[in-house]
Amino acid sequence: GETVDSVLEVLQEVLWPAVIAASPDDGRSDPADLLASIDAALPDAPASGGVVAHNAARAGLELALLDVGLRRRGASLGDLLPARRETVTYSGLVPGGSLRFALEMARQELAFGISALKIKLGREDDIERCRQLRDLVGPEFTLYADVNTGWSLEQALARLPRLEELGLKHIEQPFPRGRLQDMRSLRQQSSV
Repeated sequence: GETVDSVLEVLQEVLWPAVIAASPDDGRSDPADLLASIDAALPDAPASGGVVAHNAARAGLELALLDVGLRRRGASLGDLLPARRETVTYSGLVPGGSLRFALEMARQELAFGISALKIKLGREDDIERCRQLRDLVGPEFTLYADVNTGWSLEQALARLPRLEELGLKHIEQPFPRGRLQDMRSLRQQSSV
């Protein structure tokens, strides 16, 4: 995945030079055209050093350019992309690491009124982590998981029924990239 160093390198060596060469914003065009001109100016950075796509680098620069361009026009992102719904549910994140630390982070997020949590799984103690988190937040709270490619198909099939009993709604990224047959098999055999 991307690291701080890889993001900075791609910004410096690939993305920023392309933006300078393209000059995507004259400050006078319609705000709706701004996003298209930024997109056209930003190339796809080639895969490198284990990074398949430099999404964080591109998204960060794209957002910065969009912010500057809209401010120059006295406009906001809300003007360009109007709301499609009245409310948005923000999910908190329960990190990996020790179970004690994870539960403490969950308590802090509960204090802020968070009503959904994503728990990082992909460890030997996945079931216990989820059980203790469910005990902390109660049965009505929304829980889902990001496995960060930490499971085999066999592990997923063994763990998901138990996690479903704990009210886990869905999972993200159970397997490494490219394991489409495993994803199909899991989808056919699990309702999570």
